[in-house]
Amino acid sequence: MTKLGRRAAWLLLLAALPMFSGCSAMGTRYLRLGFPIVYEHADFLIGWEADTYFDLNAEQRAWLSKQVLAQQAWHRKTQLPKYSATLAEVARTASQRGIEPADLQRLENAFRSWYDDTSAQGLDVMGQLFLRVSDAQVAHFRAELETLNKKAIDDAAERTPADRRDELVDRYESLMGDLSPAQLRKVDAAAASLQAEDPFRLVYWKRWQGDLFALLARRHAAPACFVTQFKDMATHRERWYTPELSRVRAHNEQVQRELAQALLTDLSSAQRAQFVKKANDWKELFAGLAGKVGSGVVQGPQRTEAGASACAASAEAGGKGSNASASGA
Repeated sequence: MTKLGRRAAWLLLLAALPMFSGCSAMGTRYLRLGFPIVYEHADFLIGWEADTYFDLNAEQRAWLSKQVLAQQAWHRKTQLPKYSATLAEVARTASQRGIEPADLQRLENAFRSWYDDTSAQGLDVMGQLFLRVSDAQVAHFRAELETLNKKAIDDAAERTPADRRDELVDRYESLMGDLSPAQLRKVDAAAASLQAEDPFRLVYWKRWQGDLFALLARRHAAPACFVTQFKDMATHRERWYTPELSRVRAHNEQVQRELAQALLTDLSSAQRAQFVKKANDWKELFAGLAGKVGSGVVQGPQRTEAGASACAASAEAGGKGSNASASGA
């Protein structure tokens, strides 16, 4: 995960909702409001988005708000202090000796761990929400996904290589200040090397979404198994990738990783100062938000105990079987 903020784990359920389609505009839109505003109003924003997807009734909205507030308390207590401590160490390291490739790998691993831990929380809530909505609400959800799919495809068609290059420049200049001409040439080379994923995404979306709705159709037959299977297929969506998408994503991740190393391990003194300031700013932000945790019971990740291994095995087999059939569609 080389793009800071992308699929940010600290957005709680906002990290889970957009994953149903190829549209990431929702998270981007909220990030533009400012992270503290989004975080402090997560229950309202998540409820609003869920209402768009499902047309929730009052009882469902109240249940979801309670769940989000409980997850947010857990997140403040157990996750934000880890973010703050990691970024404090990043700032100290960058200030004392600069950034080395091993530092970037540790930071990437930390980001992945943060996302996985928080996503597990959001997916538990999503699974329980699916058990509370009616078939008519599931149909509404499906129609909303179709709209998002079309929008994502249209947006991808308008996106140019120059857009990808500008996104890279904006990302790194926000971290380290103005890029030098030599650094801009490295960005240009990386942007030219990135391969378009969009042509392969539609098949993946259709595969994954098709299996999701097949699972939703039988969700009430074994509720505990449903939640386990849903979490499994949501966590391991790569099973639904085409070989082409897997290849392109692996290539692009390597390009992004190499660019991060090329830029962040070769900072000028001014760029290092900017990078340290940015890390310290986020450290203070996370520490401040963590300090607002209440005195109530902090709920940890929910776990489905009954038949978990059997349910997971069944979900994996189902995903592989539907992939084979979908490939001919």
